[in-house]
Amino acid sequence: MSATRTRVAGHRAKCRCGGCFARLARYRKQRDLALQRGTWARPVSVAEVAERLVDLQQAGWTTSQIAYAAGLSAVYVRILAGIGTKPQPATVRPATAQAIAALRAEDRFGPSVPDTALVNPVGSIRRLTALAAVGWPQTELCRRLGLASPPMLLPERPILAGRARAIADLYRQLWDVPGPSTSAAIRARRRGGVPPAAWDDDAIDDPRAQPSGAADPSKPQSRSRGTHEYLVAEVAFLADAGILPESIAERLHITVGYVQTLLGAGSEAQCLA
Repeated sequence: MSATRTRVAGHRAKCRCGGCFARLARYRKQRDLALQRGTWARPVSVAEVAERLVDLQQAGWTTSQIAYAAGLSAVYVRILAGIGTKPQPATVRPATAQAIAALRAEDRFGPSVPDTALVNPVGSIRRLTALAAVGWPQTELCRRLGLASPPMLLPERPILAGRARAIADLYRQLWDVPGPSTSAAIRARRRGGVPPAAWDDDAIDDPRAQPSGAADPSKPQSRSRGTHEYLVAEVAFLADAGILPESIAERLHITVGYVQTLLGAGSEAQCLA
């Protein structure tokens, strides 16, 4: 007997005890019935599932999010990912593999994920930073979130899904509303913050994503019109804040010459207006 799932929990492979034989017989009976109905599928290699789990984690999923969204145990997900205390099984049930393979970006904060689940904080950090970059000070954001002090958000420390949802809701309300504090915007952008216009809604929660303007610094002509307009406004804002063209170019991942070109374009647009 070699199939891991036919063993009684805690028993070694090829165990010949009565419990393991009974479980193997039950498995074979269920398999034969599924074969007769035409619904049987071969078990999936755990390597395929583990590879999918790595992709999800790199995209910002936590193991608890995956577990809730796929209807699995968080402990089992960690075992499949190879980070649990128990060894990985050789194979995984097709239904389990399909549930994990079907997860999409929008499922991370879906109804199946409770407020108590731990989620990646990157999207929340980006949203709060983006709001600060358009003039919303921390004190006002905290007031609207019902917090007495700014939340301590670190990229490597997961936060509760309920807190992430509250920040996302606030972001949807204010992303296109200028804040009351110009000094807060200047401070945020001097620290490298970018405004909401730099983020795509589908990418802001992905740790691998970059804000607009950082894709290909050597080919500014390949940028879309929306990205170009964003860069013109961003360069003008930073220049008005007293930041040197060299620093602007480094922050936006473009050349100094392109910064000077955008400053000229911005001046022309103001004159035409």
